[in-house]
Amino acid sequence: KKTSSMLIELLPGQTIQDLALSGDLELLGRALLAQCHTAEALWEKTLTAAPVTSSAIRQLRSRLPEVLSVHPHFRFKRRTIGSFVLASLDELLAAAEAVEQQLAAPYSVLIHGDYNTNNILYDQTEDRIHYIDLHRSTETDLTQDVSVYMVSNFRLPVFDKARRNVLNAVIMEFYRFSAAFAAAKGDTTFDMRLALGLGRSLITSTRFELSQRFAKLMLNRGVYLLERVTAHRGDPATF
Repeated sequence: KKTSSMLIELLPGQTIQDLALSGDLELLGRALLAQCHTAEALWEKTLTAAPVTSSAIRQLRSRLPEVLSVHPHFRFKRRTIGSFVLASLDELLAAAEAVEQQLAAPYSVLIHGDYNTNNILYDQTEDRIHYIDLHRSTETDLTQDVSVYMVSNFRLPVFDKARRNVLNAVIMEFYRFSAAFAAAKGDTTFDMRLALGLGRSLITSTRFELSQRFAKLMLNRGVYLLERVTAHRGDPATF
Protein backbone atom coordinates (compact mmCIF):
# COMPACT_ATOMS: atom_id res chain seq x y z
CA LYS A 1 0.00 0.00 0.00
CA LYS A 2 1.52 3.37 0.98
CA THR A 3 4.74 1.78 2.24
CA SER A 4 5.47 -0.50 -0.73
CA SER A 5 8.48 0.11 -2.94
CA MET A 6 10.21 -1.42 -5.92
CA LEU A 7 13.93 -1.74 -6.60
CA ILE A 8 14.87 -1.79 -10.28
CA GLU A 9 18.35 -2.56 -11.62
CA LEU A 10 19.07 -1.41 -15.14
CA LEU A 11 21.32 -3.95 -16.88
CA PRO A 12 23.28 -3.05 -20.03
CA GLY A 13 23.41 -5.41 -22.97
CA GLN A 14 21.22 -7.43 -25.31
CA THR A 15 19.36 -10.69 -24.86
CA ILE A 16 20.55 -13.84 -26.62
CA GLN A 17 17.24 -13.77 -28.51
CA ASP A 18 17.89 -10.28 -29.88
CA LEU A 19 21.45 -11.17 -30.81
CA ALA A 20 20.33 -14.33 -32.63
CA LEU A 21 17.95 -12.25 -34.73
CA SER A 22 20.29 -9.28 -35.28
CA GLY A 23 22.54 -10.81 -37.93
CA ASP A 24 25.75 -9.87 -36.07
CA LEU A 25 27.26 -13.36 -36.00
CA GLU A 26 30.57 -12.26 -34.45
CA LEU A 27 28.84 -10.68 -31.46
CA LEU A 28 26.46 -13.63 -31.19
CA GLY A 29 29.42 -16.02 -31.09
CA ARG A 30 31.01 -14.08 -28.24
CA ALA A 31 27.71 -14.05 -26.36
CA LEU A 32 27.20 -17.82 -26.75
CA LEU A 33 30.74 -18.48 -25.53
CA ALA A 34 30.14 -16.33 -22.46
CA GLN A 35 26.79 -18.03 -21.91
CA CYS A 36 28.35 -21.51 -21.94
CA HIS A 37 31.15 -20.40 -19.60
CA THR A 38 28.60 -18.94 -17.18
CA ALA A 39 26.39 -22.04 -17.27
CA GLU A 40 29.38 -24.35 -16.76
CA ALA A 41 30.69 -22.31 -13.81
CA LEU A 42 27.25 -22.32 -12.18
CA TRP A 43 26.69 -26.04 -12.75
CA GLU A 44 30.16 -26.94 -11.44
CA LYS A 45 29.77 -24.78 -8.34
CA THR A 46 26.30 -26.06 -7.40
CA LEU A 47 26.58 -29.72 -8.49
CA THR A 48 25.31 -32.17 -5.89
CA ALA A 49 26.20 -35.80 -6.56
CA ALA A 50 22.87 -37.33 -5.55
CA PRO A 51 20.18 -38.79 -7.87
CA VAL A 52 17.26 -36.52 -8.74
CA THR A 53 14.18 -37.49 -10.74
CA SER A 54 13.14 -35.20 -13.57
CA SER A 55 9.63 -33.76 -13.54
CA ALA A 56 9.05 -33.00 -17.22
CA ILE A 57 5.83 -34.98 -17.56
CA ARG A 58 4.41 -33.69 -14.27
CA GLN A 59 5.06 -30.16 -15.50
CA LEU A 60 3.45 -31.00 -18.84
CA ARG A 61 0.35 -32.32 -17.10
CA SER A 62 0.09 -29.18 -14.93
CA ARG A 63 0.10 -26.93 -18.03
CA LEU A 64 -2.06 -29.16 -20.21
CA PRO A 65 -5.35 -27.43 -19.26
CA GLU A 66 -3.92 -24.15 -20.61
CA VAL A 67 -2.82 -25.89 -23.81
CA LEU A 68 -6.25 -27.46 -24.29
CA SER A 69 -8.05 -24.19 -23.64
CA VAL A 70 -6.28 -22.80 -26.73
CA HIS A 71 -6.15 -26.05 -28.75
CA PRO A 72 -8.88 -28.39 -27.44
CA HIS A 73 -8.39 -30.81 -30.35
CA PHE A 74 -4.85 -31.59 -29.15
CA ARG A 75 -6.24 -34.16 -26.69
CA PHE A 76 -6.26 -36.79 -29.40
CA LYS A 77 -7.78 -40.23 -28.81
CA ARG A 78 -6.33 -43.66 -29.52
CA ARG A 79 -6.11 -44.37 -33.25
CA THR A 80 -5.41 -47.48 -35.30
CA ILE A 81 -4.00 -48.06 -38.77
CA GLY A 82 -4.78 -51.69 -39.52
CA SER A 83 -3.29 -53.57 -36.56
CA PHE A 84 -0.97 -50.70 -35.65
CA VAL A 85 -2.10 -48.73 -32.57
CA LEU A 86 -1.30 -45.07 -31.95
CA ALA A 87 -1.77 -44.24 -28.26
CA SER A 88 -3.99 -41.42 -27.09
CA LEU A 89 -2.37 -38.34 -25.56
CA ASP A 90 -3.34 -39.49 -22.07
CA GLU A 91 -1.93 -42.98 -22.68
CA LEU A 92 1.29 -41.51 -24.08
CA LEU A 93 1.78 -39.24 -21.05
CA ALA A 94 1.16 -42.13 -18.66
CA ALA A 95 3.75 -44.27 -20.46
CA ALA A 96 6.28 -41.41 -20.57
CA GLU A 97 5.76 -40.71 -16.88
CA ALA A 98 6.43 -44.36 -16.04
CA VAL A 99 9.74 -44.19 -17.92
CA GLU A 100 10.69 -40.89 -16.29
CA GLN A 101 10.16 -42.25 -12.79
CA GLN A 102 12.84 -44.86 -13.49
CA LEU A 103 15.22 -42.36 -15.10
CA ALA A 104 16.94 -40.34 -12.38
CA ALA A 105 19.70 -37.86 -13.17
CA PRO A 106 22.90 -38.83 -11.26
CA TYR A 107 23.31 -35.27 -9.95
CA SER A 108 21.47 -31.98 -9.54
CA VAL A 109 22.57 -28.41 -10.27
CA LEU A 110 21.10 -24.97 -9.67
CA ILE A 111 19.07 -24.12 -12.76
CA HIS A 112 17.53 -20.87 -13.94
CA GLY A 113 14.04 -22.39 -14.15
CA ASP A 114 12.86 -20.25 -17.10
CA TYR A 115 15.90 -20.40 -19.36
CA ASN A 116 14.41 -18.70 -22.41
CA THR A 117 16.75 -16.74 -24.66
CA ASN A 118 15.05 -13.47 -23.67
CA ASN A 119 16.02 -14.11 -20.02
CA ILE A 120 19.76 -14.25 -20.79
CA LEU A 121 21.45 -10.87 -21.22
CA TYR A 122 24.93 -10.37 -22.67
CA ASP A 123 26.95 -7.30 -21.71
CA GLN A 124 29.55 -7.00 -24.46
CA THR A 125 31.49 -4.24 -22.67
CA GLU A 126 32.15 -6.48 -19.66
CA ASP A 127 31.91 -9.72 -21.64
CA ARG A 128 29.57 -11.15 -19.04
CA ILE A 129 26.14 -12.76 -18.77
CA HIS A 130 23.24 -11.58 -16.62
CA TYR A 131 20.26 -13.83 -15.84
CA ILE A 132 16.86 -12.20 -15.34
CA ASP A 133 13.48 -13.55 -14.14
CA LEU A 134 14.94 -16.04 -11.66
CA HIS A 135 11.77 -16.69 -9.66
CA ARG A 136 11.67 -20.38 -10.78
CA SER A 137 15.30 -21.07 -9.95
CA THR A 138 15.82 -24.36 -8.11
CA GLU A 139 18.19 -27.32 -7.76
CA THR A 140 17.21 -30.12 -10.12
CA ASP A 141 18.06 -31.91 -13.38
CA LEU A 142 19.90 -29.59 -15.79
CA THR A 143 17.96 -30.98 -18.78
CA GLN A 144 15.06 -28.76 -17.71
CA ASP A 145 17.01 -25.61 -18.56
CA VAL A 146 18.59 -27.17 -21.65
CA SER A 147 15.23 -28.20 -23.14
CA VAL A 148 13.58 -24.86 -22.38
CA TYR A 149 16.47 -23.01 -24.01
CA MET A 150 16.42 -25.16 -27.15
CA VAL A 151 12.66 -24.81 -27.64
CA SER A 152 12.69 -21.07 -26.90
CA ASN A 153 14.84 -20.69 -30.01
CA PHE A 154 12.78 -23.12 -32.06
CA ARG A 155 9.40 -21.49 -31.33
CA LEU A 156 10.41 -18.00 -32.45
CA PRO A 157 8.14 -17.07 -35.41
CA VAL A 158 11.03 -16.76 -37.86
CA PHE A 159 10.65 -18.60 -41.15
CA ASP A 160 13.21 -17.23 -43.60
CA LYS A 161 15.96 -19.77 -44.19
CA ALA A 162 19.00 -17.67 -43.27
CA ARG A 163 17.75 -16.56 -39.85
CA ARG A 164 16.29 -20.01 -39.13
CA ASN A 165 19.71 -21.52 -39.83
CA VAL A 166 21.23 -19.17 -37.24
CA LEU A 167 18.62 -20.23 -34.66
CA ASN A 168 19.29 -23.89 -35.43
CA ALA A 169 23.02 -23.27 -34.92
CA VAL A 170 22.33 -21.60 -31.56
CA ILE A 171 20.26 -24.61 -30.51
CA MET A 172 22.95 -27.10 -31.53
CA GLU A 173 25.76 -25.10 -29.93
CA PHE A 174 24.12 -25.27 -26.51
CA TYR A 175 23.09 -28.90 -26.98
CA ARG A 176 26.68 -29.94 -27.75
CA PHE A 177 28.00 -27.96 -24.79
CA SER A 178 25.53 -29.40 -22.29
CA ALA A 179 25.88 -32.95 -23.66
CA ALA A 180 29.66 -32.69 -23.25
CA PHE A 181 29.23 -31.46 -19.66
CA ALA A 182 26.92 -34.40 -18.92
CA ALA A 183 29.32 -36.91 -20.51
CA ALA A 184 32.19 -35.56 -18.42
CA LYS A 185 30.12 -36.25 -15.30
CA GLY A 186 29.37 -39.84 -16.35
CA ASP A 187 25.74 -38.97 -17.11
CA THR A 188 24.61 -41.76 -19.44
CA THR A 189 20.87 -40.95 -19.53
CA PHE A 190 21.19 -37.27 -20.51
CA ASP A 191 19.77 -37.65 -24.03
CA MET A 192 16.75 -39.66 -22.91
CA ARG A 193 15.87 -37.18 -20.15
CA LEU A 194 16.42 -34.30 -22.58
CA ALA A 195 13.98 -35.88 -25.04
CA LEU A 196 11.34 -35.91 -22.30
CA GLY A 197 12.11 -32.27 -21.52
CA LEU A 198 11.92 -31.28 -25.18
CA GLY A 199 8.60 -33.10 -25.52
CA ARG A 200 7.26 -31.16 -22.54
CA SER A 201 8.52 -27.80 -23.77
CA LEU A 202 7.29 -28.28 -27.34
CA ILE A 203 3.80 -29.31 -26.28
CA THR A 204 3.36 -26.71 -23.51
CA SER A 205 4.67 -23.91 -25.75
CA THR A 206 1.65 -24.36 -28.01
CA ARG A 207 -0.43 -22.47 -25.43
CA PHE A 208 1.33 -19.29 -26.61
CA GLU A 209 0.92 -20.05 -30.32
CA LEU A 210 -2.32 -19.15 -32.12
CA SER A 211 -1.12 -20.24 -35.55
CA GLN A 212 -2.69 -23.68 -35.90
CA ARG A 213 -0.06 -24.81 -38.40
CA PHE A 214 2.90 -23.91 -36.19
CA ALA A 215 1.21 -25.13 -33.01
CA LYS A 216 0.46 -28.50 -34.62
CA LEU A 217 4.07 -28.73 -35.82
CA MET A 218 5.29 -28.28 -32.23
CA LEU A 219 2.73 -30.76 -30.89
CA ASN A 220 3.72 -33.40 -33.44
CA ARG A 221 7.42 -33.03 -32.67
CA GLY A 222 6.74 -33.26 -28.95
CA VAL A 223 4.59 -36.36 -29.41
CA TYR A 224 7.24 -37.92 -31.66
CA LEU A 225 9.93 -37.49 -28.99
CA LEU A 226 7.72 -38.94 -26.24
CA GLU A 227 6.88 -41.89 -28.48
CA ARG A 228 10.60 -42.48 -29.13
CA VAL A 229 11.28 -42.52 -25.38
CA THR A 230 8.43 -44.88 -24.51
CA ALA A 231 9.30 -47.24 -27.37
CA HIS A 232 12.97 -47.52 -26.36
CA ARG A 233 14.03 -50.89 -25.02
CA GLY A 234 17.23 -51.79 -23.24
CA ASP A 235 19.90 -49.57 -21.74
CA PRO A 236 18.82 -45.89 -21.62
CA ALA A 237 22.44 -44.97 -22.43
CA THR A 238 21.89 -46.28 -25.98
CA PHE A 239 18.96 -43.91 -26.66
